[in-house]
Amino acid sequence: MSSSLKSSDKTLDLLRNSSACASGVSTIMAALDIFQGNPTPTLGSSSGTSVSSNGDTITFSGTGTLDKTTVDPYSSDKNIKNVIINGYEFIDYYAFGYGWQFLTLTIDSVKTIGDYAFNECESLTTINLGSVESIGEYAFNECESLTTINLGSVESIGERAFYSCKSLATINLGSVESIGEYAFAVCKKLETLSIPDSVITIGDNAFSECTALKEITIGNSVTTIGERAFYSCKRLTTISIGNSVTSIGDTAFMYCSILTTINLGDSVKTIGDKAFMYCLILTTITLPNSTETIGERAFSGCESLTELAIPDSVTTIGDNAFAVCKSLTELAIPDSVTNIGDNAFGWCTALTTISIGNSVNEIGDNAFGGCTALTEVIISDATAKQLNSTWSSPSPVSYSFYGSTYTVRFILP
Repeated sequence: MSSSLKSSDKTLDLLRNSSACASGVSTIMAALDIFQGNPTPTLGSSSGTSVSSNGDTITFSGTGTLDKTTVDPYSSDKNIKNVIINGYEFIDYYAFGYGWQFLTLTIDSVKTIGDYAFNECESLTTINLGSVESIGEYAFNECESLTTINLGSVESIGERAFYSCKSLATINLGSVESIGEYAFAVCKKLETLSIPDSVITIGDNAFSECTALKEITIGNSVTTIGERAFYSCKRLTTISIGNSVTSIGDTAFMYCSILTTINLGDSVKTIGDKAFMYCLILTTITLPNSTETIGERAFSGCESLTELAIPDSVTTIGDNAFAVCKSLTELAIPDSVTNIGDNAFGWCTALTTISIGNSVNEIGDNAFGGCTALTEVIISDATAKQLNSTWSSPSPVSYSFYGSTYTVRFILP
């Protein structure tokens, strides 16, 4: 044996026999044992931590933080199927992330799970979170075998916490208050979702591309639905939004192509750009009396929309807001509306009658362009004069009603 190896062995013996180092060396020694070829880590304690094994179950007990250094020596043991964590308050960042192959996780007394703590634990099927209050970013990201979650006392779910948990079919959100960006995105087995009254914020992309999701009920404490929150939930048919929601983010329900029923509650003020774009079989939308702004392309491409009631609270209809709503036949724009954007109702090819309120002072280019069935535009004399005084073209027909020039007639009450 070479002198360097003999020297290393003596050093290891000294470390093992040194009482001065005993309290802090067991974790280091476990790692060294693995390095020397021993496949089974030595169980022991480190900094108040005790680790015990019973068959295919390993239990970590201690206080404070369960750190990655304590956990790492056991990560390669493929015989471990169950992990129990007792007594700690915090599970460290990356503690069990990558490579672990256990099936069940039971947590007791922990308050916070750190970022990436169980990231890509692909064999994990069952979680008991105990009294956990906060789940960090990417904490259970891509745990592809996880089927059910009961979040119990959890208050905050971080960004991508359960992203791409592709087998996740059931979520109980318990008392959650905040759902982070992409928190449950690409959970492709999730079919129904009830967001409780405790939830205040739904982050951007929170449930985007949950392609099996059919029904959503949003509780009465949510104030904001983030951008792309339910983007491309292609099997979604029904949405019920609570009465506290004031803002629906851009593209929030875009490409929900078989959505048939929407209940927007009674507090929505702003419908974001492209919020319901390409909801292809949506037939009816009732906007609440709180609605003030309809964003650009908000309902563009809703080809089956036949009924639209715009309430007296709306002041702005954005560019392309209802463009290519090919089944819409009648339209009444209330007196509250001051601005109709470019191409707002462009290519609504079944639209025959339009009534424009008395407060409109700007109608954008091609606002009703391509409405080839349009025969009547009912507009007051005062509004017509106001529009003519601000139009950049010789007559309103030239731009706003382009494509309808030969059939449209104006009725001035």
